[in-house]
Amino acid sequence: MSNATVYENLYNNMKNRFTVVNENAEYTLGEYMLMKAGKKQESTTLPAVRSSASANTAVVAFVKYVNDKLTVKTPPVKDKTIRAFPFRTAAAAFASALITCSLIISFGSVTAHTLNSDTPASIEIVEEIPESEFEAENK
Repeated sequence: MSNATVYENLYNNMKNRFTVVNENAEYTLGEYMLMKAGKKQESTTLPAVRSSASANTAVVAFVKYVNDKLTVKTPPVKDKTIRAFPFRTAAAAFASALITCSLIISFGSVTAHTLNSDTPASIEIVEEIPESEFEAENK
């Protein structure tokens, strides 16, 4: 049994199952449902074009998939806390500036105080020997 006959049997079986005969006319299941719904199927007269560049279809499919995943479907909901954000930021910036300035001023005043103290540039050390020891050493 060849593959062609298996596929032909499958095709005939599916065609027989989904074909509706009504008033001596054969309809596919989709055509019959459209007809019953009162809609007329649009027929297109444009021919289908097949591209010979099949390698590009994988790249195009990948790019479309990535673009579809990256597009924003619904805009994010606006957060109500954003209204208070600028005030909190300004207060935090002011507090950090105040702390930084106080540290700079305190270290600057400590440094200036140590620079202005009256410490001598050189220290003079004088050793005095009592005369009794001096005379004992020279004899």
